[in-house]
Amino acid sequence: MLFRRKKPSKEVSALNQSRHKKWRLFLWGVLVLIVGVISWVTFSGLAAFHNISAKNNSEEPSFFKFTGDIPPDQLKREGDGRINVLLIGADQAAGLTDSLEVYSIDPVNSRVVTVSLPRDFYVNQPGGGKAKINAVYNAANSICQANKKNCDPKSDAGADALKTTVAGIMGIPIHFYARVDFQGFEQFINAINGIQVYVDKPLNDPFFPDAAEKGYAPVYFPAGLQTFNGKKALEYARSRETTSDFDRSRRQQQIISVAKDKVLSLNVLTNPKKISDLFSILGGHLRTDISIDDSKQILAIVKKITSEGTSGKVLDTNPDSPLRSTNDPAAGYIIFPKLGVSDYRDLQDYVASFLPEPYLIREKAKVAIVNASGSEAIGKSVSAKLKAYDYTITSTTTASLQKKSALHYYNTDKPYTLALLKRRFNLTPIVGTTASRVDQADIVLVIGNDYRLK
Repeated sequence: MLFRRKKPSKEVSALNQSRHKKWRLFLWGVLVLIVGVISWVTFSGLAAFHNISAKNNSEEPSFFKFTGDIPPDQLKREGDGRINVLLIGADQAAGLTDSLEVYSIDPVNSRVVTVSLPRDFYVNQPGGGKAKINAVYNAANSICQANKKNCDPKSDAGADALKTTVAGIMGIPIHFYARVDFQGFEQFINAINGIQVYVDKPLNDPFFPDAAEKGYAPVYFPAGLQTFNGKKALEYARSRETTSDFDRSRRQQQIISVAKDKVLSLNVLTNPKKISDLFSILGGHLRTDISIDDSKQILAIVKKITSEGTSGKVLDTNPDSPLRSTNDPAAGYIIFPKLGVSDYRDLQDYVASFLPEPYLIREKAKVAIVNASGSEAIGKSVSAKLKAYDYTITSTTTASLQKKSALHYYNTDKPYTLALLKRRFNLTPIVGTTASRVDQADIVLVIGNDYRLK
């Protein structure tokens, strides 16, 4: 024997026994691959696209309904100006979806945020009960297969269930999904001739499983700039020995950014042979509800986004996070909101803080809050909520007398901010007077004694 296999501890044994069920796939480049390749397909490629295409059961993204800006009255809530795609990494053998990323595009300001969700998130299970989020896909498909009369064969029941689940957790619409397996990911990286990744610190995993899942194939990544083929990229993305599962999510986001730049480079998208190869890989390992027309529009947006406009976020259990973890007697290690299982209020505010409404960013309207409710707690709560949703709050003052709620505006060039506040507080905007203006604000929101905390 070239080396003696170390006998692992009970903890390591448990880790390795479940590893084949927990392959975390790296997905961001896959989205760019989808929209790039689909947009370049010729007539001969349309048949291949049909094999990976699923029916989109979501409402059409607002951004795609209009040739220019979305009319202000079409925004139902903050964040509706974004385009959100759920990227699903599937372990075919285990029937689990152990990698979930939301790729959230700001088409107005040319920005994108990739959000990683923990696979151990404890959620409502299709059909009743609770389970980890990585089991939702398979459960929904099983229900669909058992009830074929109500199961649309053109849809992907598992992906639709995941879209609904993630939307409920994060408080954002999920417009599209793309699902890929680990074999497709590896072949994809090879097809673009590998990627270069900067490893910030050495990563050593002596217990990385071999191909047969019967022994070990130790991996080591030294610090510095490394060139990865598909196999190495997958090892780097899935290994978690000596690091946390959240660190693995951050590494996946790192590979996403690098893969995106490679796919969007002229060497890839202007090479018909390369495009054909990539599309062949997609045909065998991908399922998506992104149409050809939508992919073209997404590609046009993504191509404008620079590295400075790209960021990532991992929903973890750090002290500042609204999530916590525990060991459940029945479910094992689980993650759920600190407010309680299925209470996502704080989590949704947290998500809104890094997925702001694009039109709020563009307008930067100055909003002053006047607390005339008679309750200091209400004033603080409203101010904190609006700041979390990226409103520009210039001041929060307390009125000497209680009044009813009101919404005053002082110019007409902040229509989106005004429309969103109108919806949120169910108020009819009125033209403000000089006497009602505070702090030279564009908009003054009066929180009156008729307001109730939500």
